[in-house]
Amino acid sequence: ADEFILLGKYVAGRVYQKQSFIRYKRAQRKLNN
Repeated sequence: ADEFILLGKYVAGRVYQKQSFIRYKRAQRKLNN
């Protein structure tokens, strides 16, 4: 059960990083244009 919780936290963290990275790239593109 503990491994499952850790896996869920890891996956959630990865998804959050990916979303924040995409948001960062979009913000950069707006500044450049």
